[in-house]
Amino acid sequence: MKLFLFNPDNDLSLANGDVNFIPPRSARIMASNLSALPMWWADEGDAVCVSSISEADVVRKMWQDRLPKLHWWTECSDYAVDTVCPWGWNPMLRHKLLRSGLPSNVLLTDEQMDSYRELSGRQTAVRLLADFNQYAAGNQGVEQALCCGTSVLCHTETEAKDAVERHPQTMLKAPWSGSGKGLRFGRGEWASPLSGWGRNVLREQGALVVEPFYDKAADLAMEFHSDGRGTVVYCGLSLFTTNVQGAYQGNVVAKESVKETRLFKFVPESLFRMVQRYLLEWLSVEVGSIYSGFLGVDMMVCYSEKSSTGYALHPCVEINLRMTMGMVSVLLGRYLAPDSEAMFSVDFFSDTKALHDQHELRTRTHPVESVDGQWKKGYVWLTPIGCDTHYRASLLVEEGDACSQSWGR
Repeated sequence: MKLFLFNPDNDLSLANGDVNFIPPRSARIMASNLSALPMWWADEGDAVCVSSISEADVVRKMWQDRLPKLHWWTECSDYAVDTVCPWGWNPMLRHKLLRSGLPSNVLLTDEQMDSYRELSGRQTAVRLLADFNQYAAGNQGVEQALCCGTSVLCHTETEAKDAVERHPQTMLKAPWSGSGKGLRFGRGEWASPLSGWGRNVLREQGALVVEPFYDKAADLAMEFHSDGRGTVVYCGLSLFTTNVQGAYQGNVVAKESVKETRLFKFVPESLFRMVQRYLLEWLSVEVGSIYSGFLGVDMMVCYSEKSSTGYALHPCVEINLRMTMGMVSVLLGRYLAPDSEAMFSVDFFSDTKALHDQHELRTRTHPVESVDGQWKKGYVWLTPIGCDTHYRASLLVEEGDACSQSWGR
């Protein structure tokens, strides 16, 4: 039996590195409210770790014609688990699962955990980007101006200062941090408070990533799966949106051909396929024999005056060595009717009553319509909505291409 867990604090836990790390309250609430989310990609007979069995049962009853038969798991459960599939692996999670009674042979070893953490750092993305740029420079079939992106890994304050002063605007990143966190904006000089923050990162994590600031037009990602035995396969395209702080907001859910058609209005298909092939080869060599599970490579479409199209593709902004919301959106596509699209979103409400009221309103104004067991239109709540819920994962399904057309504007 596989055991699925949603632990959105994974990136923060990796950054901290302590097995006794206590995630911030917001991350703990999110983990609790959305604990049932893996039910949408678990298989028949698997188990999902949930914070409330009764609330998870409400979701299962609502969508029982679409969901497989699953077991709910809590720390008191005694199911025979042979594989653990968390959102992401970190030392704190491994320690917690050992304490809960799971045998060590279904968890990562200390050596595997160290390798996972090292690969999860932004230094891996810096290395991939450098290797890709060298490869692309020797590829005569691609207009060089259609690609952008460079980054440098600094190990000393002098290196960081030189990198910041090399460009009028820069983005500085801690090697390990949570989504939308661990980032600072540079304006061409190594001065306080930026320099103080940078020194702290260098002291605590041993390195600092500095890259030029790019004028972003849209976010996207390529989603993959690694079997841990040297084979990485491509799973699908993620078209997503973020807020001004860089935190995730939502994803387009649609057929792959629809998402690609939308992307190809900005990026030539030939370039997309070249990047896809390169990433498959690079990830298979560098990651495929070490990491097992889903992973995503975040990218950007950037405005560019040098490109003949007015846009350029940044092929590697981040590597997420874990499950991603983009991969969730790819998997949710199988539940949609052929001519429908959806926006998958994760919302936060500080006022639980406001969430409950909006949930009730959307249920009335956007009733679900299905065809052949697939959603055609309507509001689909994917996780429990209780009286104390702050986070919601949902789909707003529409007929036509309104969702994909809204991406990149």
